Amino acid sequence: EYGRKNIPIQGSKRKVVCAIADYAINDIADYLIEKKNAEVAIVVNLKSGTVSFRKSKNCDVHVGKLASVLCDGGGHDYAAGGRINDKFLEFCKLFN
Repeated sequence: EYGRKNIPIQGSKRKVVCAIADYAINDIADYLIEKKNAEVAIVVNLKSGTVSFRKSKNCDVHVGKLASVLCDGGGHDYAAGGRINDKFLEFCKLFN
């Protein structure tokens, strides 16, 4: 299950693909980037209450900063994570 939208992130519209999964998080993120052409892949784990962010090699978004803003999380330039919270749930409305 996934959603796909062009969403403004860090100054530009980005192709963001979001999926819900509770296992193989990295594999799913890689699939979203490679097969669904996502610039930013977001994998939400409802069981653990966590959110994982990954980005494509050609994307200049710092997903660690994105996770910090959206999910009280953090991480690296290319991979990050955080917790599902009200701010993230508000962001998810952009997929509707």
